[in-house]
Amino acid sequence: MHADDLLPGDTPLRLIDQDGASHPDDRHPMPSTDTLREGYRRLVLGRRINDQADALVRQGRLAV
Repeated sequence: MHADDLLPGDTPLRLIDQDGASHPDDRHPMPSTDTLREGYRRLVLGRRINDQADALVRQGRLAV
């Protein structure tokens, strides 16, 4: 892996097209269903923690 691989590209990465058809390229294959599900689970969990922390800050029960 090169350092350039970690930098954002000029165009966004697309794994599906506008119609929902698979559109992976050689460098970025389509992740498995389990990987996508786990990524979504972590995304929802992170948002829930963030929402709870915001509520605690507004109540004065969590200092930032």
